[in-house]
Amino acid sequence: MSSTTTGEQPRVFLSYDRTNAPLARLLQCDLARAGLEAWLDTSDIAPHDPDWETTIAESIRSCDHFILLASIEAAASVAVSDEFRIALESEKKIYILRTCLLENLPEAWRVRQIVDFTFAEIGYHGALSKLVTSLMGKPSQKISSLLELLDGGDLTVGEAADVLGEDASFTVDGITFRYLPLMPSAYSTTFLVAPEHNRLALPDQLAFLCKCTGELSRGDTVAEVMRHRLQEHLPVWVFFLKGHVPKDSNRFMIPLNDPHIWADLARSATRVLQAPHIKGKPMDLYLECPAVLAFDIGGRLRGMTPFRCFQFDYQSSYFEVMRSDIAK
Repeated sequence: MSSTTTGEQPRVFLSYDRTNAPLARLLQCDLARAGLEAWLDTSDIAPHDPDWETTIAESIRSCDHFILLASIEAAASVAVSDEFRIALESEKKIYILRTCLLENLPEAWRVRQIVDFTFAEIGYHGALSKLVTSLMGKPSQKISSLLELLDGGDLTVGEAADVLGEDASFTVDGITFRYLPLMPSAYSTTFLVAPEHNRLALPDQLAFLCKCTGELSRGDTVAEVMRHRLQEHLPVWVFFLKGHVPKDSNRFMIPLNDPHIWADLARSATRVLQAPHIKGKPMDLYLECPAVLAFDIGGRLRGMTPFRCFQFDYQSSYFEVMRSDIAK
């Protein structure tokens, strides 16, 4: 997702810990779709900028609004603390986006405007609409979501991806697949991945990939899932929960001492599988994640919809059914 730099000073500065980067990138894209220019360090600082600290400070001072993505990691981040201090000194209007279930916000954050981005009460797009309305000082223009686009079913997958501002794609066996962002969380992003030229209407059987472990060099595994489904003559529509990558790491991983991340991923999987258009459809689970999380997801899904659970075999580069309650 690219920045929407127009040559003007940025209106919104996004402050976050790198652990929460997936949500920050999606939020930047969606704020741009709403007509707001959002500044994000990973896309708005030139690589190897020797004076990046000055660049960040100047960007905070020149913005109209300062948004802090509040998480356990952000609360412990020196960089986020420094950015918050500069925003205070510059008398910027500050919004605190509560992205996870923090028991205690830092005292300095508590006196600011807090927006619930845990999506517990309302979905991501409901929270986004409230934020944009507050930022613009007027009711926000409608920001399309994937679930709303599914209601119409008039677009192709590629057209829907363009509407949602997502340009990622890959090709398997001559078929181009596009990513459509569905639901973010503080530690993951969920996409619908489907053939670019198909009409945006879900088939009767779906697949769900939870990718939370493994080397980045292996990619996202989603291409292997598509190849397997093509070989088995199964619908190639996959909901893909992409886990986070910790700072200074080259792996998808869930730290053992961070149970809040485990809980967030399990909640995210459940939220997807219970969403309109998805709930009740037979589901194939492809779980590249720790066994404990796989059991948690499977347990939450039991009784919700018929499902099969596949395990990826790294030796044979193939998937085998571990469990199935779908009638043959």
